[in-house]
Amino acid sequence: MTKHEGWIVGHISLHFDETKKNAHLFHLFIDPGYRRRGLAQKMITVVEDHGSKLGAVSFSLFVLPKNEPARILYEKRGYQEDGLGRTGGIKYSKINLD
Repeated sequence: MTKHEGWIVGHISLHFDETKKNAHLFHLFIDPGYRRRGLAQKMITVVEDHGSKLGAVSFSLFVLPKNEPARILYEKRGYQEDGLGRTGGIKYSKINLD
């Protein structure tokens, strides 16, 4: 979670599957007034670091096909398309190189 003057302006969640050693990122949201400031990048870095400490060997997430800014962001971070989810979201994944 990211705050500014006591207000939550960004949020991201992570679920770690111990069996698969996969960290799944979800619920990334940045308040529209705080976008394009690098907050999403910083939050993703923090949760990926946390996932690495938990033992993640891979990361995954889903993105709606129409969310082009998010797709570009994740691709810049090394995520690759990896199929479709049950609800039509595009699955992205990457191998943890840490």
